[in-house]
Amino acid sequence: MDGTGKMLTTFAAQFSTYRPVRVISYPTDQALGYEDLIALVVSMARKYSFVIVGESFSGPIAIEVAATLRNVVGLVLASSFARHPAPSFLTPMARIVDLAWIPNSMIVAGLLGSAATPELADRLGRVLAGLPREVIRRRTIEVLQSTSEIGFARFIAPSCVYMDDSIAWSTKE
Repeated sequence: MDGTGKMLTTFAAQFSTYRPVRVISYPTDQALGYEDLIALVVSMARKYSFVIVGESFSGPIAIEVAATLRNVVGLVLASSFARHPAPSFLTPMARIVDLAWIPNSMIVAGLLGSAATPELADRLGRVLAGLPREVIRRRTIEVLQSTSEIGFARFIAPSCVYMDDSIAWSTKE
């Protein structure tokens, strides 16, 4: 949900010992939806071949970018989704409920699940506290309305989905 890249600092540091890593942070001063964020990432994408990683909120963005750009040679989804599993009837609630009213423990459980170490939960709390409420609200609505499985079906390079210590590979051809 944060889109700042701050939740990926450990991953980026570890992976950068093997390959160059570029974390794209989304603007926090505008409540942008998936369509605008996809356009932003496409405009900032490298011109040579690369693997795109989509973590959490960014999974649908990574899927659509991978389906759009020919130079994406791999797709990794970490704790993410193509279609969010929450029921769509929650979308109207996200429009009217101030998410600041929801206890942090519920947010941590919903976003981190079993991976919620105290350090990770604390980092998530600090990151979300630094985002404007309208940005969080818009991103929540986008998540609940996500339908990126169509983009996933268009992507033909190898892909990997990592969730809760489990890995699923796809080598579509």
